[in-house]
Amino acid sequence: MLSRSDLDELVAIGASPAISIYLPTHAAGREIRQDHIRLKNLLSSAAERLSPQRRKAEIEALLAPAEALVADNDFWRHQEQGLAVFLAPGFSRVHKLPMEMSEKMALGSPFLIKPLLPLLDDDGLFWLLTISAKHTRLYQGSAWSFAESAESSCPRVSARSAE
Repeated sequence: MLSRSDLDELVAIGASPAISIYLPTHAAGREIRQDHIRLKNLLSSAAERLSPQRRKAEIEALLAPAEALVADNDFWRHQEQGLAVFLAPGFSRVHKLPMEMSEKMALGSPFLIKPLLPLLDDDGLFWLLTISAKHTRLYQGSAWSFAESAESSCPRVSARSAE
């Protein structure tokens, strides 16, 4: 999950050019095959836009971290609903996102971060406690995720064993 410190890091990068890539991804199904092709197409678009301003070697070095992802089958098998890729000279970050993103590539400085802002809204955080005869569990949820808390699985303590 993207954190406030991740966003602060992106805002602090002043390098140019700064490439921001957003795309929807799929956690399962045949659609997974499309995801790496989408990224490859967005990288090609970035290379085309950079070609009048930069040498081919510079463009290849800038895009290399994301190009490596295109061929990484294991990476594409473990996705969420969206992906954000940020590239600048000497900098690259990839964030799997819990919400679907529109396919977009932005070139400029600073990075395009506006699509990430809804992820920082903490208003939807909630807890759920489940109690049964054998277990008590605590879950933490938000608009983007829902998972059992690591310390939540507690066996039932009977009155006899507590004495």
